[in-house]
Amino acid sequence: MTLDWLKRWAQLSPGKCAIQCGEDGRGFSYQECYDLSVRLATVLSDRMNITKGDRVAVLAQNELEYIILFFATQRLGAIL
Repeated sequence: MTLDWLKRWAQLSPGKCAIQCGEDGRGFSYQECYDLSVRLATVLSDRMNITKGDRVAVLAQNELEYIILFFATQRLGAIL
């Protein structure tokens, strides 16, 4: 059994801040991170056929949404 760290914290502390931008103060709660990562994992799987073991390359700036992508690829068993 694999421990889903993000799901667990979404259950324990759904409204608590999980990540926050130091520049503008934007942030996501644990529940928001979990929900967004599940939705993005579905999109990556359905539209881009990303599955377990796939490697995903990203060219992006350092933004909060990158963390969501990390959890989404982890959820699929892919490597970011």
